[in-house]
Amino acid sequence: MMKLTYLMSFIVACVITGTLHAQHSSDMLWYSKPAINFNEALPVGNGRMGGMVYGRVQDEYISLNEQTLWSGGPKIRWNNPNAKKYLPLVRSAALNGEYKKADSLAKFMQGPYTESYMPMADMHILYDGMKDNITGYERSLNLDSAMAVTTFTRNAVTYIRSVFTSFPGNVMVIHNTANAKASISFTVKVASKLHYSIKVSGNQIILSGKAPQHVEPVYLWKIKDEQAIQYGDEGMTFQVNIKVNCKGGNMMSDDSSVTVLRADDATILVTAATSFNGYNKRPAVQGKNPAIAATGNIRKASTKTYTQLLQQHIADYKPFYRRVQYNFGDDANADMPTDERLRQMPDEFNAPLMATIVQYGRYLLIASSRAGGLPANLKGLWNEKLRPEYSANWCLDHDAQMFYYAAETNNLSEMHEPFLQFIKELSANGYITARVNYGMPGWCAHHNTDIWRKSSPVGNWGEGSPHWANWNMSGPWLCEHYFEHYLFTGDTSFLRKEAWPIMRGAALFCLHWLIPDGTDHLISLPSVSPENTFITEKGDTAMVSVNATGDIELMKDLFS
Repeated sequence: MMKLTYLMSFIVACVITGTLHAQHSSDMLWYSKPAINFNEALPVGNGRMGGMVYGRVQDEYISLNEQTLWSGGPKIRWNNPNAKKYLPLVRSAALNGEYKKADSLAKFMQGPYTESYMPMADMHILYDGMKDNITGYERSLNLDSAMAVTTFTRNAVTYIRSVFTSFPGNVMVIHNTANAKASISFTVKVASKLHYSIKVSGNQIILSGKAPQHVEPVYLWKIKDEQAIQYGDEGMTFQVNIKVNCKGGNMMSDDSSVTVLRADDATILVTAATSFNGYNKRPAVQGKNPAIAATGNIRKASTKTYTQLLQQHIADYKPFYRRVQYNFGDDANADMPTDERLRQMPDEFNAPLMATIVQYGRYLLIASSRAGGLPANLKGLWNEKLRPEYSANWCLDHDAQMFYYAAETNNLSEMHEPFLQFIKELSANGYITARVNYGMPGWCAHHNTDIWRKSSPVGNWGEGSPHWANWNMSGPWLCEHYFEHYLFTGDTSFLRKEAWPIMRGAALFCLHWLIPDGTDHLISLPSVSPENTFITEKGDTAMVSVNATGDIELMKDLFS
């Protein structure tokens, strides 16, 4: 009877996680081999904490992130008071057709680069005796349940490992089960690329760490990591809590790991927190104690069974995901791994696979942008590099906006709200930038920003190319998100109290930025088309021009 009961529980686990091979659907990405790098791993997240799951058999690796773990802090010297001295010089040069001169002068209007989104920790789960005789391997991401699952058979024993990150539970859950008792043995270890220490107590591991006070962007490639990654008195602190529970078998620990031996099933809980206490607070001296949230959340999660945690997660997630369904027809290749189906796309368009890709985009937005948190950054929520591409910040000349284009149209209005709150806080700094850099009212922001809501130009005080560093029209573009949110929700209170002040402030800056051209028209000057250059009449390549089409379009949209 006990064996039958155990077998039934294993079958239920298969059904819940969607690991039965016959259940491949349009709501699933699946692969026949483990990930070999970050881009192949499968993302899970609850809008605040996330992980990239590699699905390795013997040495499972999960790269862990927490959305508020950034380098640096709010800086006093972001803005450039000298910028307004150079503004008339740049305008004069551009109006006279001296575009190369205008480019050179514009560099004197720049400020520092943004800070960088940091990797939090690297967790390894080392499984005993899983080196060979592996059959039936499959790893998948079930979009409908927001679970990453790895399943395989070894010596007639089938193993299932499932990972999800619960928003209501504030916890990542890693569950191990098999169709035979006493089959699960592993060791859990965790480390960080940042400065850290480890403490183990019984079945718990606590990693305490500190982020750098400054990180130079990776595109300053001549600066080596040892100089680019700078630690000091400033810098955010963080904590990762890991707790291991098992049924049957034994557990032991040493000073850096926890080991499970011959268990029937086992669950690993992961929580994390940082000292981030707001965009205008120094995390080193005005920050929260990360141990309070990380420890509190793991205590709460520990009061629930795995099934209860899963049910709580599903009840929260599915109502968002299932609001929209796409049906582009049946796919004859549904039982082919996703990467193989993608490789066929250039030769034969696969409409059902496109439906899966669209739903994957919705899944990523739910996983990386939830109420009360930050919006999805340039890498969403997931990063394992100390110097990530473009600092994994928010590029405001198209990237940040593009991530949220599909929020309202795909019935995920709630996931839009973190971005709207972020824009509101950015505008607070933007009022200061408008006044200090340009001597103008209203608010403005530039090419990119970070967790500290940097609103001034980047470029490292003159090293950046003006066609991205000096572009200052993100305000009108960001305001479109406020009006779109109103159009889709019909919330007039939001329009009056939230959207209108932000839109009015951006419009006020634009009205003062525009200057008369002598023919009863107003022009934007200096003006750049984001990340584009042009050829002058002299045959030169230049960046700063007069009245670029992008400026005209964005301001017209805002004004109307």
